[in-house]
Amino acid sequence: MRLHFPQMIAAAMTTLVVLSGCQAPPPVGPGPDHAAICDEQLVIFHPPSPQWQPIAQETMTVLRAGRQTAHDDFGLENPAMGLVLVSGGSGSYGRGVMAHHPDQDRQVEVFVMPIPDAGQLAAEIRNGNTMLAAGTPSLQAARHIAIFLQVHEMLHVLLETQLTPDAFHLWLNEGLAEYFAWRTAEVHAPDALPGFLDDRLSELSKLPPDGTIDFLAWSAADSEMLRRLALPDGEVITFGWSNGRRVNEIRRAADVARAAAGQFDGDRAEQLRRDAQLWDEWVQTVETAGGPGHLRLSSDDDRTRWGVYAGLLALFLEMDAAGLDPRSLIDSLRNTAYARLETRRDMDAAGEFHEINGLMLTATNDRILALLPDVDGVPAADLVRRYPVARARQVLEAQRSRLMAQARP
Repeated sequence: MRLHFPQMIAAAMTTLVVLSGCQAPPPVGPGPDHAAICDEQLVIFHPPSPQWQPIAQETMTVLRAGRQTAHDDFGLENPAMGLVLVSGGSGSYGRGVMAHHPDQDRQVEVFVMPIPDAGQLAAEIRNGNTMLAAGTPSLQAARHIAIFLQVHEMLHVLLETQLTPDAFHLWLNEGLAEYFAWRTAEVHAPDALPGFLDDRLSELSKLPPDGTIDFLAWSAADSEMLRRLALPDGEVITFGWSNGRRVNEIRRAADVARAAAGQFDGDRAEQLRRDAQLWDEWVQTVETAGGPGHLRLSSDDDRTRWGVYAGLLALFLEMDAAGLDPRSLIDSLRNTAYARLETRRDMDAAGEFHEINGLMLTATNDRILALLPDVDGVPAADLVRRYPVARARQVLEAQRSRLMAQARP
């Protein structure tokens, strides 16, 4: 659920996004005494005590499941990702730090995964229990974090280098991550899905039941990040904190980019024109958000963030039932008509910059939405701009009822 986007710098690096309501410690990377297990580009760092080895092995099985979903369903290459198992606490922290892969000459992004009682969990695993089957409450809790938080993060890591969304595509980035975790569990741990739905329904209850979510406006209202645009004449425009000021600055940036495009030929001119189109859409989205029941939401508001994620999950499950093919979608978005190859510098949670080469998604949302299936005759674009909270609850509750009925003997 963390927000990694091109040419953007985190607004306050000391403030981390926290999942499951836990308090945020400083970013945690592996220490000098940590042991590690590796599988290709995946790595699990753990304390050196022998009791941690079976926990690390079982956690790796969950990451392998996510890796398989990435390859089979989304057409994405193997992720370079790691987890740092730590004792105590609950939940997970939503932005990783970079660490050196023990077996490869490369950096991988690692995330913290707290284990409340390592001794108990290790004993349960030694008794024949597995994390994916999760026959005990402790293993169920660990599996929930590993799939619905860490595998969710895996999708962000994959997109970060293979198809990086712009900030305005936050709805797509987070919606695909929720959907990715769901599809991983659906194949590898289907009995985990009811608990996931309970969690998301609980978060959805924090939103007004008669409200309506505009996912594009939610993305555009992100004030946690700031973006800097270096224009061809050397001027630097910073998209700032106040939404009103931000709209004016983005409008000005679009005008300048359009004017500057006439000074160039070829790829540079096309890049400026496409950026201007995206920023025009950003301004239009903010200015047209509203109507009966419209919820004024920002993606950096932790009080409502997870309710919006619940809405995104419901929307993607509706599109799944309508025939959404994530592999086909990703393949289309990789086309040069939707993305361009860029070298960028990204700041991690420790405040360090890292150079990343990859595709950046530059298409307007209108063009992306045209790739998505209609739902019962309603265009996806209409649902993304206006998705009722009550509809999201109905979709998630129907999924839960279906799963519970399937589980009955």
